[in-house]
Amino acid sequence: MQAQKSACSSASVARDSSCPTLSAEEVLQKLSTCGGSNCHGGAGAQLGVNLEFGSYATGITELAGRFRNVPSRLPGCHDRLLIDTENPECSFLFEKFSASPQCGDPMPLGSTGMSEAEFRCLRQAFADVFRGR
Repeated sequence: MQAQKSACSSASVARDSSCPTLSAEEVLQKLSTCGGSNCHGGAGAQLGVNLEFGSYATGITELAGRFRNVPSRLPGCHDRLLIDTENPECSFLFEKFSASPQCGDPMPLGSTGMSEAEFRCLRQAFADVFRGR
């Protein structure tokens, strides 16, 4: 099944100059809160989204290789790409951390997602880290 692009685009997401520059390791730390013994670790990872990685040094490459342009398996969200290499700001994997994702519940499950400011800054860092991977 070929995933369709969401209505989101890099052009529709403005950069915020007040955001700190986050390293790849800091982005991975946010993603890893859902991996390991939580819902998205190992062979039994929910919906096939395994967020475990070998090390912070290789994590971005591992996750990009695993999820780049791969459609979501969440029912009703099959049109969303987990990591959208053309528009990383619009990647579904990242959107799930928002307080109100367009599809499904915020992650980690049971949370209310991030504050708007934290989400905006992490979205920017996520896009910078995953762009071109």
